[in-house]
Amino acid sequence: LMAMLVLYVVVLISSLGNTHRSLRQSIRLQVDNKALAASNAAQARRAEQANRDKSEFLAAASHDLRQPVHALLLLIEAYRQQVPQAMHHPVMIKITQAGQTINSLFSALMELSRLESGTEKPNLAEVALCSKLPTWLERYRPEADAKGLSLRCFLAPRVEASVVSTDPVLLGRVVSNLLSNALHYTSSGGVLLSLRPAHAGQGLWLEVWDTGVGMTQKDMARIFDPYVQLGNRERDRSKGLGLGLAIVKHACELLGLTVSVQSVPRRGSCFRVTLAARLITTDRVRTDVGPVRAASQLPALPRQPWLMGRRVLLVEDDPLVVAAMQALLAGWGLDLRCTARGDVSVLDACPPGWAPECVLSDYRLPGPLNGLAVLDLLQQRFPRVMTVLLTGEMASSVQQEAEDAGYLLLSKPVDAGVLAHTLGMLLERRSEERSA
Repeated sequence: LMAMLVLYVVVLISSLGNTHRSLRQSIRLQVDNKALAASNAAQARRAEQANRDKSEFLAAASHDLRQPVHALLLLIEAYRQQVPQAMHHPVMIKITQAGQTINSLFSALMELSRLESGTEKPNLAEVALCSKLPTWLERYRPEADAKGLSLRCFLAPRVEASVVSTDPVLLGRVVSNLLSNALHYTSSGGVLLSLRPAHAGQGLWLEVWDTGVGMTQKDMARIFDPYVQLGNRERDRSKGLGLGLAIVKHACELLGLTVSVQSVPRRGSCFRVTLAARLITTDRVRTDVGPVRAASQLPALPRQPWLMGRRVLLVEDDPLVVAAMQALLAGWGLDLRCTARGDVSVLDACPPGWAPECVLSDYRLPGPLNGLAVLDLLQQRFPRVMTVLLTGEMASSVQQEAEDAGYLLLSKPVDAGVLAHTLGMLLERRSEERSA
């Protein structure tokens, strides 16, 4: 009995020791977990702060860098109009190409940063793809013709009147980047933009086919990463930054779409976006849709009759942009007045007997009023004036404010042709309203 008692005590002491060690280990783990949770929370706060700092930096950089790029492009166009023969000089040709390259690369970089930041929200609407596809396609007709490539659009049976709920602007970016990528890597053959039903009736497949260089399985695993460019190890800037497919990926994620790729080396590739759609059956089949002039392919309009002598007020504080706008708009024969502050002194730029027909205003201005408030003030003084917010701000809040106020917004840098057509359209509309 004594032996069994001693054995019991030994076992009990051993068990208590194990329990004690387990309890200490559990307490230690709890303390470590709390410390780890506190560290993770601190890191999360630092990451959120870094993300906010990045967003603020990108917003400031977007505005500050867009101003000189905007001025550069307008000055090039103004010089082309004032000295037409100089544009054939090799140096001016290179300057023009450099300006266009800076604009395209900067726009792609800012677009990717905006999509990654999560500040952009999709604006969903019912979109009829049968009318959108030819328009998206024809924007790249000149590039395809220059390379001797065929550019076709195919709509499968029963999907002509397909309607999808999506953001047409974001989806247009996806298609544009896919088409640009396909044309870039295709030297012979052609590119096909197609819309057809997905297998098993699971929505629609929006596809871009090409007969380009193709890709290996290893390349397909990384092509949607930023700055990845196949066949551009030397990082030739004329070939872009490698951001097009990264923009496609983030835009599709924002829209809740899936994008995939199939490719065969030296034979071509197919990029596929899967969309949920509501189908309206028709008996017609449209293939190889003919040319449709894209709204973005607009020539500059120097000295058009409806621009000559028209009164325009520019509210802009950047001296370089002001000089560029003065040189360009004067070449179109416009009567331009300029002011730089966002306060009631903007009315002093409109002396008695001179009422602006159109106002172009920046958003960030020195003074208590921003661009939208300045446009409100001018519309109260001149009820019939046409107004445009011409800004480098890319924040969705600014765009939403402009839309809510009913003002047309043009994002810098603005193509001279687009600016000319916009002014012509607004001034013609004002003339029609005045005559009515």
